[in-house]
Amino acid sequence: MTAVQNVFGPTFLTSAYVTVTKYYNNVRRHDISADEAAAVAYFTRTLTQEVRDEIKGITAASMLLESCNRMLPMRQLLRFYRS
Repeated sequence: MTAVQNVFGPTFLTSAYVTVTKYYNNVRRHDISADEAAAVAYFTRTLTQEVRDEIKGITAASMLLESCNRMLPMRQLLRFYRS
């Protein structure tokens, strides 16, 4: 759990349980309860204020990625992270 929280933030997981389902064809599925908006907030906390203003109100990872791709190519966006 700590490894997941280190990557996605301390409030990302909403439950300590993981459900593992194995189907007859040997395919496994892992399910967790998570707060996507918390992960987006955690990811964006180190962006500059200028970039955060551009993505204000975004709570879904897919929308964040789309917005960032529209703003700048990823290589250029990385320089907007605060050190």
